[in-house]
Order: sequence, then structure tokens, then C-alpha cells
Amino acid sequence: MKPPSCAPWSGSDTQRLLEFLDLQESSCLATVSKAVKCSVAQVPRRRSTHMELQAEVAGLQLLLSQLPDAPPTLDTSLLRLRALEAQRTEMRYVYAPDWEVSPGKLVSKKGTWLKRSVGFSWELSETEGEKLYLPPGIVMPMMQVAAVSDPVELARHEWSVQHLRVWLKPTILEVLEARRGTWFLYLPHWEMAGTTIVAKHDTWLKRTTQMSGDLQAFELLYVPKSIPVRLVAPPVAVEEEWEKTRHQHVHLHRRVCLSAPPLTVKQVRMKGEKREQFDVFVGQGDDRGLHHEPIKA
Repeated sequence: MKPPSCAPWSGSDTQRLLEFLDLQESSCLATVSKAVKCSVAQVPRRRSTHMELQAEVAGLQLLLSQLPDAPPTLDTSLLRLRALEAQRTEMRYVYAPDWEVSPGKLVSKKGTWLKRSVGFSWELSETEGEKLYLPPGIVMPMMQVAAVSDPVELARHEWSVQHLRVWLKPTILEVLEARRGTWFLYLPHWEMAGTTIVAKHDTWLKRTTQMSGDLQAFELLYVPKSIPVRLVAPPVAVEEEWEKTRHQHVHLHRRVCLSAPPLTVKQVRMKGEKREQFDVFVGQGDDRGLHHEPIKA
């Protein structure tokens, strides 16, 4: 009996043939398998040498290169979208002498500001989001840092060149935005009445738990005796790790969020031989511009 001139490609041997292929998409496997069986079935058994097999595979690879790409699935599209969002950054300015610059991060040497321009911090509005306060010792991750190059910014004042541009993830800015209106107080100096506190002595609201004598003028808000201060919620314990270790009296401090921006007047004080202007609390305005993080009672 004369043997058949050709036979179907053995299913158990198809995997060996597929190993010759450099496949990029698993969705092509079924197409390739079918094409391999049809093509090889036309080749006489006596000619199925290794070289001829490679030629057949090369032809199949050419066929695959001409196939249209499969449309992306919903999951694939969402993954690509998240990858693009992860690359989004926002640029802000910092005053370089206030920071230690390291690869991928900035560390604040003192209380300082993250600003939308190189303008003087006292000329920028905190309630309008033109600047955001950062206490000393904060490690701020960044994506990139560079010198100031914008001619408009460089022309603002002679200290513009002392600034740096930094690119941050939006989530970093969201955390800082949520802390606007946040202050710390020394609990023994205050009487509590729900969401209103009243100063028992002339005292301070502070931007950190540091001793008031160690703070810069803009980090202090002087509150005269008997002046009430309205809050978003009752005072809470200090939870920030960078605040809890500043000194041995931190446990007597509380964190508060003002329900409205403070109204202040300027007053001069002597700090050593240096004259400083600090703010005196005289009341509160409306709540425009303040964004508070949730407070856990």
C-alpha cells in the first residue's frame, strides 16, 4: 500500500514548532497553530527537514506581521491611563538656602514655603494657595529640580536666583493643601469650649510644636488673653511623627484647624538685637480659601 504523500501535523509536536516563533501577543497563538497545521500538511514527509521547517516558520512570521493588532481591552486601557497619570507632575518654587537637596528628595532645614512664584513669601497669599507652609525636618519627595529660567520670575527681585524649581507629584500638594489653617497650641494656656477655645493668658498659636522662642515670626500668631478662636473641630493630640519628637513637652500640645482665616495686625518685637514683626490675632474672617484635613476626635 502506497503511503500518503502528506499527513496532518502531529498535535504533540506543534509546541516544538511554536517555539521557533517570537510571539508578542498571546491572542495570536490560535491563529499561528491553525496556520502551521495547514501549511505543514502540504509538505511531503520526506522534505520535512529542519531547514525547510525553518523556512515555513519564516513564512508564518511574515504572515503574523501582516495581521492587524488586536484592539486593547478595557483593563489594558485603564493600566495605560494610570501610567500616564503617574507621570504627571506640578512645578513649584522653593528658596534654596532653606533646603537640603538630595537625589529624589528635599529636606527642610527650617520652616519655609512652597510657592507658585519666586515672589517674597510675605507678598503671597496663603489662603489663595500661592504658598504652602512646610515645617522644619520635612522630607519632601520630588521628581526633578532645576534652576529658575523664566525671565519673568528672574526679574521679580535680586533673590530670584536663590530659588529652585521643583517638580512634585500632585498627591504631595494635596496633602499640603489639606493642612492649610492648621496650628498648634500649648494646652495649659487655653480653655476649651467645644469648637471654640479661649486664651487664659497671652499666648501663641504656632505652626509647629517647637518652642515659641525658636520659631520665626511668620510661624507665630500672638493671641491676647480672653480672645476666642473658632475651630473646625475640638483640638486633637499631636500625631505627626516629625512633631512628636521635637521636645519633651510635645504631649502638652494640641493640633487645631481654624474655621476661618485669622485677622491680624502687625507688632514689632525684639529678638536679641534683631527687630521682628509678628502677627497679633484680633479675630477671624470668612472661611474662603481654607481647606482642612479630617480631624479624628
